[in-house]
Amino acid sequence: MNLKTHLLVLGSLGLSLGLSGGLTAAASKSYLTTVKDHSFMITQRKIILKKTPYRPSITLPKGTIVQAGGISTMHTTNILVNTLSYHLRKAYIGNGNTYTQNIPLTTTNFKKISVPAYTKYYPSQTAYPINSGRAYIGNGELYQGVKFPEQSDQTKAKANLVTVTSDGYLEYTTKAPITNLRVNTRPSVSAKITKVSRPGGSGKTYLYTKAAVPSSIGKRVSKTGNTQYLTIIKRRYRAYTTLYTSGLKPQLSSIYVSAGYLVGDQQYFMVTSEYFPSAN
Repeated sequence: MNLKTHLLVLGSLGLSLGLSGGLTAAASKSYLTTVKDHSFMITQRKIILKKTPYRPSITLPKGTIVQAGGISTMHTTNILVNTLSYHLRKAYIGNGNTYTQNIPLTTTNFKKISVPAYTKYYPSQTAYPINSGRAYIGNGELYQGVKFPEQSDQTKAKANLVTVTSDGYLEYTTKAPITNLRVNTRPSVSAKITKVSRPGGSGKTYLYTKAAVPSSIGKRVSKTGNTQYLTIIKRRYRAYTTLYTSGLKPQLSSIYVSAGYLVGDQQYFMVTSEYFPSAN
């Protein structure tokens, strides 16, 4: 969760084109030119990416909503694995990679879509210039607590995790490592979202599921149908900072900014950005 990681992700674009299952030279050459980092797209056909020396295999069924990673000058993108539901990303558990190999941004493969309503509890399209001394991290991952852990607790800090995937699943993980990559965690619950409501001006996102969710984050509102359980995520519009230092004579090296949320009646936070004072 630092600027180097973000640069490595972007720097990987164009290095791998290990594609299969119809992703061949015969693919359409009509490209999606308006797709940017973190844009949402829907797959127009089944996309099968075979295992490579650097990435596990992964299959994206037709109609899967995905979130784009960095965009290359060769009109390719990788898919952010962290944003996919567990049943799609499970091959990446323990792998450490947070993005797939590159995929051509053709209209045969993808269609760009608006930001899904179920992800609008956080700003998913924010980005900072690469030389600005700050990196946007906000990815929808909500950890129980107030803010990113202090430096002395970083390696051991754990908390319950709530997140909503790009393909529309509400996932809950107990005692997830806060500073570990979510792609390495298996959720305790992964429930398909069946209905979304966002009352204007409330800062709340109502997420309904047919499958049960823990009582700590939701409640049962119906005994039948597809909207039996309700989870409410509320953005509190409060920010909290955590300072990190480095060097023999400790100097301020980075500042993590966390945004406050409520899930049910429990306090959660999402790390939204990291600032690097020395870069300015």
